[in-house]
Amino acid sequence: HARHHVCAPGCGLHRDPVEGPDRGVGAGQRAVRHAPAPLHRGAARLDPAADAKLANISTRAAVQTGDNVLIAGFIVTGPPGSTKKVLIRALGPSLIAAGVTGALADPVLELHPSGGAVITNDNWKSAQKTDIEATMLQPGNDLESAIIATLPVGANTAIVRGQNDSAGIGLVEVYDLEGDDAGIQLANISTRGKVETGDNVMIGGFILGHNSGAVQVAIQFTVAIAVALP
Repeated sequence: HARHHVCAPGCGLHRDPVEGPDRGVGAGQRAVRHAPAPLHRGAARLDPAADAKLANISTRAAVQTGDNVLIAGFIVTGPPGSTKKVLIRALGPSLIAAGVTGALADPVLELHPSGGAVITNDNWKSAQKTDIEATMLQPGNDLESAIIATLPVGANTAIVRGQNDSAGIGLVEVYDLEGDDAGIQLANISTRGKVETGDNVMIGGFILGHNSGAVQVAIQFTVAIAVALP
């Protein structure tokens, strides 16, 4: 049974921007999920034993305040009672090096695990520093946040907000630290956030790991536009 090696951020990265109709602004949601069933319209059936797996799922979007913080839901699938070890990151300042203007200065990360207590992190070195560094996926800035957690099968939520109600462009990521052990894997990310224009559209990314074959994913977008009625 081959195990994947977690690759550096950007390895095998696919990005999917979300914009409103006519490049409008509004609240939006994107979802990426592993789709084991074969595609229709003449697509070939995939061999599950050869498929690549989702090693990372992420979304970059505007992080605002109140109901417009960045909310990412992700699902761990597998046999009942099994668990998956993951690393969740909330980035802001390190995006500046990638050419992003208006990045979130001090992101705060909340993890709402399936059936568990809420875990909060502000500044990744304040907790789990040694364990996070051991993954070689530590954030590039001390003000960014990260949490390592072993999660049961089910739905989980990661929330990114700015310290002291600050706003800016942020990135939320979930890394699979174990690979496809016993069929336990990341299967979905569904993100709700503010969809703006230009460089501030919502951008989804995912990294493929494990085996060298293809992976089949389904991508769904929902955009809600506020309309002023006379």
